[in-house]
Amino acid sequence: MSNRRSIFAVGTYTRMSNSKAVGEGILILELDDDTGLLSEISRYTDVENPSYLAFDKEERVILSVTENMEDGGMVTSFRLTEDLSLVELSLSAGQGRSVCHISFSTERKLVFTSSYSDGVLAVHPYSRGIIDKSKLKISYSGRGPNGVRQEGPHTHQAVVSPDGNYLLVCDLGTDKIYIHRIDSLTSSGADGMPIRTFSTHAGSGPRHLVFVPGTDLLILVCELAPIAVLLRWNSETGTIEKLSGIQLASGVSLGLAQPGAVKIHPSGKTAVISCRGSNTLSVIGLSITDLPVNSSTQGLQPESESASGNIRLHGMEKFSLLKEISCGGVNPRDLEFSPSGRWLLVANQDSSEIWDIEFDLLSGLPTGKWGKRFPIGTPACILNI
Repeated sequence: MSNRRSIFAVGTYTRMSNSKAVGEGILILELDDDTGLLSEISRYTDVENPSYLAFDKEERVILSVTENMEDGGMVTSFRLTEDLSLVELSLSAGQGRSVCHISFSTERKLVFTSSYSDGVLAVHPYSRGIIDKSKLKISYSGRGPNGVRQEGPHTHQAVVSPDGNYLLVCDLGTDKIYIHRIDSLTSSGADGMPIRTFSTHAGSGPRHLVFVPGTDLLILVCELAPIAVLLRWNSETGTIEKLSGIQLASGVSLGLAQPGAVKIHPSGKTAVISCRGSNTLSVIGLSITDLPVNSSTQGLQPESESASGNIRLHGMEKFSLLKEISCGGVNPRDLEFSPSGRWLLVANQDSSEIWDIEFDLLSGLPTGKWGKRFPIGTPACILNI
């Protein structure tokens, strides 16, 4: 291996009711940034369906859900040791059915889990890598126009805002993003209910969102439409404004594309969205122009002033589909860029493999070069640690 290496954790499906799962728990992999070669360092097998992971860098702790439809499953934390093996730290009962996402706030000492099947957000106390029993369970209600996929609430993701003050929850079943003040999730006697909601296009099915670093922008991926939506976030008021949207997986029937994960290239110039039904990756262009204030730009709200005196003005964004490429396999469930931005790792769940695709460091575009296929049973989540 070269000296330039990156470490990744991969969560897998070990048991599924509707398809064959051949995963073996959580695997720790090493990427050679020069060659794109992946190799296994360690694995932890005594865990069922660790389908989504989060990493607490301060504590060197991996947080994991165990996803199943029968009950709430478990929420587990693992210490990442010096030799990059995992040691279980805590095990706590989950809430809801099909817990599919986990996130955390070290500042507020909380862990958040989203349960897809019954639309539940659970809040767990969290300190020094230990996840405690859930102290708050919020059940959403409602439905959408899609009678098959939106017969009720289906929470898919909960994301902490960059300033740590808000929690944004994507509900595929009700076409809403619920916005909570995190204070209301920690205060004694608080009900934790959202302070407001943002409604997406009817039947779109919001799945995942990501904040664009250094801006007030978010990218929202909708699974049922399928579309990507550029949003503006107001951190003072906790409100969302829609700017523009684009359709993904051109040439594929709307209900079959099934967009999944969205990740932003380290250059900040592109984002990549996986489309699981079409087995493609959509490369999205992000362009935010710095312009000096003049008569044509006065009245727009500046974000920050640069050293040259220019003002970064949101409202000047370009949000476009640049290209679509193959994922190299079947059902690209998750994605992750290497820290350098040279490689995009694609977890193809149904073909049981990870492919890495080379990207240009400056432009954030794929070069056309592929690394080596790494076989791994039904990967569901991949995370740089």
